[in-house]
Amino acid sequence: VGMEQTIEFLKGDNINLLIAFNDNYADGKDVSWIWDVDFESLINNLDSLYIVGIRKEDMALRFLYSGLDINKLKMFETIKEAMDEVVLLDNPKIITNYTPLSEINNYFNDKGVL
Repeated sequence: VGMEQTIEFLKGDNINLLIAFNDNYADGKDVSWIWDVDFESLINNLDSLYIVGIRKEDMALRFLYSGLDINKLKMFETIKEAMDEVVLLDNPKIITNYTPLSEINNYFNDKGVL
């Protein structure tokens, strides 16, 4: 439900989206819920999709099944690598589950943003 509400919020504008997606204990180990989310409704709004995290391949596959052009997809090994690229883009948005959030906050703190 939370992801569906996030997608509703993002619809309408063309965006560059970063998704940080883990399956650590605090995030929940079962990631099958990504197949229940209506990512298809977001595809036409994506200028680019950046994915990072332990389960980045699962999220990438879900978006490819949604119809995402593979040329709009980029995956990263670390949050720092992803953030270094994403913060330079126009209209970037970030979606994260629980455990990547502190690393993203630390990135912004290190840059003096927060």
